[in-house]
Amino acid sequence: MAIYLPVGSLLYIDITPRYNAALTYSSGSKVYYSGLLWKRKTGAAITAGQTPASGSTYWETSNDIAWVKLSEHNRQPLSLEHNRIEKSQRMSNGTLRKFFIADKKSFSTSWEMLPSFSGLTVDGGLGAVDLQEFYSSVGINPFNIKIVYGQKMDGLNKVNREEYYSVNFTSCSFSVIKRNVKGATTDPAQEFWSASISMEQV
Repeated sequence: MAIYLPVGSLLYIDITPRYNAALTYSSGSKVYYSGLLWKRKTGAAITAGQTPASGSTYWETSNDIAWVKLSEHNRQPLSLEHNRIEKSQRMSNGTLRKFFIADKKSFSTSWEMLPSFSGLTVDGGLGAVDLQEFYSSVGINPFNIKIVYGQKMDGLNKVNREEYYSVNFTSCSFSVIKRNVKGATTDPAQEFWSASISMEQV
């Protein structure tokens, strides 16, 4: 019996930034503000300010998350660790009593020989420099990730097995392995990197 794996990446991140009143936004721009995802209305003037709000002339709420895949280019296994937050205490009669608080997950993965930019990765997923830029901008705040495992049967239909989490970066490191790498002679030179990231559920 043949097994067919779905095409695509395992790990996706939401690159939507937090709203910044000092920046200008054009039609279709998306931001997070006050726990909601907002989209700049079509035809709205390109101006700074105009904080997203219900009934705004410039903004409307949206459900269309900007998922971007992390490349499968030489990706190592994705580690998913379960962290149980609880308090345990031995009672006077010797019985162990536990107080469950929450289950949280942590995620980590790494890449070897990952190109700098998505233009040279095998699947168009984020390269090492793309990932560094995300870490330095959107990644300073909590952000959303999506894990797509594969497919399952839901009645007669095949649906993706997906999980969604809000996470923070706990570590992010990069090392240059090779430099002056080009896909074609006319292309700008890139580097190959060793990269690793770790994230923890909020």
